[in-house]
Amino acid sequence: MNLLGPAGPSASVSVTVTDYWQETVSAEAYPIDEGDQRVEVDLGILDKGHYTVSAQLSGTDVVKETYLSVVTPYASRQQLSDSPFAVDAAASLLVKPSQTEDFAKALQLSGVKWMRDRLHWASANSAPGVYDFSPFDPVNRAVTSKGIRTLDVYGDAPDWTHGPQDRLPDDLTAAYRFARDSADHFGSGVSAWEIWNEPDGGFTGVNETGDQYAAFMKAMAIGYRDSAAKPAVTVAGMAGVPDDYVQTVADNEVFPYADTYSFHAYPLPYGTYDTEVIPFPDNASKHLQFMDSNAAGNRNAWLTEAGITIPTGSLRELTAAEQQAQARYMATSAVQSLAAGVDKHFWFVMPYYLEQGNQYGMFSQNNAPYAAYQAIANVTDMLGQGLYAGQVQGLPEGAEGHLFDSGHGQVLVLWSERPATVEWASTGAAAQWFDLMGHGRTAETHEGKIAFEIGPDPIFIRKDERLSVPVASFSRVAKPVYEAPELTPAQRIVLAQNYEDEARSNAKLFGAYALKETGGNTIGLEIYNFNDTAMEGEIRGEASGGWVLDREVETVALAPGEKKTVAFSLQAGAQVRPMEKGKVSFRGSFGGDSTTVSAAYVFTGISRIQIDPLPGGGDPEQWDLQRTDAIAASGTGVIEAGSATGAVRYKYSFGETNQWAYPFLQVNGSTVFAGKSGIAFKVYAEADIPQTDLKLIVNEDNGSRYYTLNGFSIKAGWHTYIVPFRQLVLATFGPPDPNNRLDLDRLTSVQLGINTQLTDVPAFELADVGTYTIATEPGEPEEPGGPVDPGPPGDPGIPTGSGTVPQQTVAIERGTAVIGIATDSRGIAAGKLDAQQLTAAIGDGSAGTVRIEAKPDRQAKEIRLELPVGPMQTAKLANVETFVVDTGFASVSIRPDLLQGQPASGKLELRVSQVDTASLPESSRRKLGDSAAYEFHLLVNGTALNSFGGQVEVRMPYRLQADQKPGNVVVYLIDEAGGLRAVVNGKYQAQTGSAVFTPEHFSSYAAAYADISFADLAQSAWARDSIEALAARGIVQGTGGDRFEPSREVTRAEFVEMLVNAFEWENADANAAFQDVREEDWHYRSIASAHKLGIVSGKSDGTFGANEPITRLDMAVVLDRVYRLLEIEPGDGAGGASETFNDLGQAPGYAREAIERMRAAGLLDGVGPERFAPKLNANRAQAAAVIYRLFSRN
Repeated sequence: MNLLGPAGPSASVSVTVTDYWQETVSAEAYPIDEGDQRVEVDLGILDKGHYTVSAQLSGTDVVKETYLSVVTPYASRQQLSDSPFAVDAAASLLVKPSQTEDFAKALQLSGVKWMRDRLHWASANSAPGVYDFSPFDPVNRAVTSKGIRTLDVYGDAPDWTHGPQDRLPDDLTAAYRFARDSADHFGSGVSAWEIWNEPDGGFTGVNETGDQYAAFMKAMAIGYRDSAAKPAVTVAGMAGVPDDYVQTVADNEVFPYADTYSFHAYPLPYGTYDTEVIPFPDNASKHLQFMDSNAAGNRNAWLTEAGITIPTGSLRELTAAEQQAQARYMATSAVQSLAAGVDKHFWFVMPYYLEQGNQYGMFSQNNAPYAAYQAIANVTDMLGQGLYAGQVQGLPEGAEGHLFDSGHGQVLVLWSERPATVEWASTGAAAQWFDLMGHGRTAETHEGKIAFEIGPDPIFIRKDERLSVPVASFSRVAKPVYEAPELTPAQRIVLAQNYEDEARSNAKLFGAYALKETGGNTIGLEIYNFNDTAMEGEIRGEASGGWVLDREVETVALAPGEKKTVAFSLQAGAQVRPMEKGKVSFRGSFGGDSTTVSAAYVFTGISRIQIDPLPGGGDPEQWDLQRTDAIAASGTGVIEAGSATGAVRYKYSFGETNQWAYPFLQVNGSTVFAGKSGIAFKVYAEADIPQTDLKLIVNEDNGSRYYTLNGFSIKAGWHTYIVPFRQLVLATFGPPDPNNRLDLDRLTSVQLGINTQLTDVPAFELADVGTYTIATEPGEPEEPGGPVDPGPPGDPGIPTGSGTVPQQTVAIERGTAVIGIATDSRGIAAGKLDAQQLTAAIGDGSAGTVRIEAKPDRQAKEIRLELPVGPMQTAKLANVETFVVDTGFASVSIRPDLLQGQPASGKLELRVSQVDTASLPESSRRKLGDSAAYEFHLLVNGTALNSFGGQVEVRMPYRLQADQKPGNVVVYLIDEAGGLRAVVNGKYQAQTGSAVFTPEHFSSYAAAYADISFADLAQSAWARDSIEALAARGIVQGTGGDRFEPSREVTRAEFVEMLVNAFEWENADANAAFQDVREEDWHYRSIASAHKLGIVSGKSDGTFGANEPITRLDMAVVLDRVYRLLEIEPGDGAGGASETFNDLGQAPGYAREAIERMRAAGLLDGVGPERFAPKLNANRAQAAAVIYRLFSRN
């Protein structure tokens, strides 16, 4: 264990080891020699299990914790070539390169045989034919070397493959080539590819339907088959239960191309259920039924994401209760998954992972294992090959049990919602059983029976023929990875329907394309020949539901690898009924064989829907935004009357991105929903609202909530949407519903609102919120959830971002990109790099820094640069630490970590513009003089980044005059009123001639000279520059009357206040536990913050001595702790004493070392030749000098 500073006299560290059940395993105090900063602790021999190790240093109230797992050695495990137990690790994204080998070893020790990884297609394939898989190779090699197979998946395509609102490639040839070439690169390192992640969820665009994904999946599968590696292929992991989207995928006959079908399943978040046993969702059973009903039951079924959401809100470690819940569900979900018929169960996720305030990983942020890691290691060890053998019968209420064939015998797994006892007859003397953490125990036979105590933690019992357990017989053999038959030449021809933009709008949500009721609707049928021979044949089209194609047959001839587009016209016939789906199918015949079908759904009759308004829907007063669950904590909203009668206007603003607002409309008992088809409403916006989804939520009287999984985009003008009740799904952000079914007679409220990435959402209006009914005859297709009666288009609005980029030139060398850009008539010079260009500039990352320079052709008022997010994120894997973007006005350094969690397909835009200082108040103009000021913005996809977390640094040029002191150059933030506020961390850097600072967020800034002086510094001239520099930033203040009183003794509280101010360490959550430091004291917050950081400590009597003078000895010790906390590089000794002190015998050993370190680092002066005077009290001048030296070096 390492200490932050040297140990004091009689110091010790108390170490406590507790197990999974919080029982103390050991507790011992270890003495630390005075002056030491490291102590070794012997935990002894621990049984298999999960342990929390807590350490507390004597004289402090700070407790540090870490975790460890003791698992079965790999060599002692049953050596299996395969098993159903797997983890989703996303290791190429979540594991640091330096930790790859440790991760692979931990993965091996967990006992799993498969890992699901992530590949960024966008960054790996930045341009046609250009590949860079190097960021993903290290993890793949490390894992493969441990005998673990990889399932790889992606959910992004490069920008060059698709339009701005889409996610899937426009040209399926690009998909085919990437599949073939990526499989060839990884070879046997990737055993299976999952084609896309959650296409039914947020990983495809709102305009992309199931038939589009199906065509894409076919092209990818053919590419994998054409590779030398020929890996297995699985249909994408579907996010929800089988719905219209998933059924449309199956209707397009994708299963001949797939070896496996995969899906995801998550329960409601931790804390939602009353019971400690978290129920396994029914996704698995529903998807398995779906496979059977679509003749795919012979394929493998893989649950590729199975985990539990644990809301933590912020960056913290899981509590003991949260770890227990995660560990229990890891085991029970795996058992129930295999019992349902799943062939492979992937736990999500292994490394530490925090997403939107929710944790999922089995490891802490410091890479210590949570209890769930121990659980999976035990499950794999106990259940081995994991062949399911049947469910245990006759258990107490709330209990559940399953039998498995492990390969080394049979194993029972049992648990119960509440403590219970199970008892079975036995002819043996005893039976061996193991707890969830793997610790073995023995249950003895009494009077011919063995009893087992069970509860929420599963137990594992080794069963032989002597133990009589009633089990519903079930026989299952290990199912190998299914290998789909070879495709015929006709099946290697892929058909894809392409509809007009208006018809595609929101088509994914509607489950159908919205077509014109009169006139022709054009279908561009794309035909791809993925054979290496020419193909001739015919395409036959068919439309149902009264729709009529202009012709049924088209003859085509295709060269090898050729794509052709054939136009068809589709019209609504007399039999088309409003709001009912029709099916449009195309199938080819080549050489006597049939292609697979392209099947899409269409609808029309939009204007004839009748809406029955909900009472109060047109009254702004009835929409309740005051509830805490109506709007995000950072949000504000105004709901008022709209522009039309019965319309309601909504205007929202948020302090952060990724926010939401869902006002409530209460419904009274007289409102009838039963027998209705769904909810309808009209929406108006002056212009398209980007990055914003409109969703519906309905609430039952038991609190359960149902909502639209995917949202509608808000378009310019009036549009009417309908949401069929059958499309609503149970929400994970509400309590469970006992019957898991939407009960229309129990609805109490309706919510219509938004999820958005914008901080300032343009106003929009809702009108005619109500129910609708569409009568359908038995057996007829149900209506789509689609748009109704688009009104006249509104103002198209002004696009966000840099817009059209004028002509530019780009010169690239490894580590540098220079963009020559034109300045438009507004004085804006806008340029960009695409993914290929930025990847070329990154190169091998050996420089550690990538420099991007903007070179306008003439004087500009504003510089805008757009960069692709994906390559910046993955550059960290190539050891790139910083991107330096030089706009000419100022340079901005951006660390890749800033973009963690942003979409890889996103666009980062930096804007720097000149500020007209003449418009500022007189007081501000005087301070700034002739200094330039600049306004900065940093956006991703048009949304501002509002918190940088130390990942952004700015350099603004400053010309230091001959009579100016570098320390008095201050960076000022210009607030909205034009006032100036010093940026404390800003400082002048002589070697670059610039003022450098680390902003918390972006605003307007200027660098200027602060002419501050005090009249009483003549006797302390050696400290004058330090005092004035700190005073210029507000770190120290004068004592009034132009005086500083440099020789006045400084108290311990004053010194701490200076330090905390200098390094902006004030922590509102810190608490001080000293008898003489009260919360109302002016110095309370500073002392509490410093104590929490470990840079100050109290006295043996429990006080801090806040008002006592600080000795030079204590000042040096605190300074040394700060020096090491900041990890400052050793200096050359300039600024401090050049020779050693001969009076350090007056100081204790630990202090002597601190004083000497600070002297050698150039941070401490003596009070005379070779004299430090450790017991002398420090004065204000001395304190200012040492703090400024430390400040300058940070």
